[in-house]
Amino acid sequence: MKISKTKAERIHAKRRIGQRFNISLNRDDLNKLINSIQNNSAIFFDKQSGNRTRWIVNINNMDVIAVYNKNTKQIVTFLRLFSILPLSRYNPYLSGHKHDGFEEGKLWQRDQDQILFDKRLSNKNMEKK
Repeated sequence: MKISKTKAERIHAKRRIGQRFNISLNRDDLNKLINSIQNNSAIFFDKQSGNRTRWIVNINNMDVIAVYNKNTKQIVTFLRLFSILPLSRYNPYLSGHKHDGFEEGKLWQRDQDQILFDKRLSNKNMEKK
């Protein structure tokens, strides 16, 4: 039986959130996250391609990246925040160097929290203008 691209993306997203965060999402939970992206209540992170954008969403008091497909209007997958924030962008001293067992592209939790705080603060300041 052939399934639609929309259904395949939903299945993939639910599977990935389970694998990466040990979280189980039902249809209503996924729809709430999609609505938060469509209503701009999620935090826009960046544009990945012509039809995909990345958003910071909060699930069970944890901030994660949701990749959203604008054509199908579905969340395609979920990523860990530190997996897309290269360390070198935020600390040039550590760029290309191993430091305390952490390589470029990996962040400590406090670094993730600081980056997220800076991003939220930046978004709020832009809204005030």
